[in-house]
Amino acid sequence: MKKMILTTALLSSVLFGASEHAVTKLSDETRNLFKAEMNFIKTGMDEILYGMISGDDEKVGEIAGEIRDSFIFTKSLKPHNVKEIKTLPKKFFEYDMELHGGASELANAAEFNDKEAMQKSYFKMVNSCMKCHSTFATHRFTNFLEEE
Repeated sequence: MKKMILTTALLSSVLFGASEHAVTKLSDETRNLFKAEMNFIKTGMDEILYGMISGDDEKVGEIAGEIRDSFIFTKSLKPHNVKEIKTLPKKFFEYDMELHGGASELANAAEFNDKEAMQKSYFKMVNSCMKCHSTFATHRFTNFLEEE
């Protein structure tokens, strides 16, 4: 579980790189792992939204479970990547836990076809992404700068 959380945390922070709140001296290897994970999550979030609006609860649950578990990133981590990840700010890990917690809740809600809980869980995930991006990735998502 700790490895999964560290893995996800690494991906998000590395992808977003230069920020006053994030570690910017990450290896290219670690940064690329983050990019791959973020692309995986973005694609999953898009597919979840389509699944929700088309009533495909089974697909929603499957994809939410994949995001919850983030297999791609966890399997790719090496000891030196973990060391880099441990240098990330505490807040990053909080946002990461919110994202994966929301994915877990969404997978459970989808299993029981609970549409209201599915919506709440999905928006919990979206909110955690927005908080993380506006804190650690304003160089990539410059629209968040206009809100400051």
